[in-house]
Amino acid sequence: MNQTAGENFIQNYPNPFTDKTNISFRTRGGYTSVEIFNTLGQMIETLTAEIYLPGNYVISWNAEGLAAGNYYARLQNENIQQVRSMIKVR
Repeated sequence: MNQTAGENFIQNYPNPFTDKTNISFRTRGGYTSVEIFNTLGQMIETLTAEIYLPGNYVISWNAEGLAAGNYYARLQNENIQQVRSMIKVR
């Protein structure tokens, strides 16, 4: 049984965004990473990859200079993985 079904561990605002967006994430503690991917599945940037205490956190992502389109923020925390779709507009 999936005990995380229906829970949002990662979100971003604003979405869509122009150059910058805030990525909020929740961790249950321990090693946590947030990475950005393009539509080809290529990792663009690692925003964080460290050990956290349980709680809610916010990281700002500056996508200035990147093409408009879809990007994905992936949260990994122990055995939890979630992906959030983000839309960059002009």
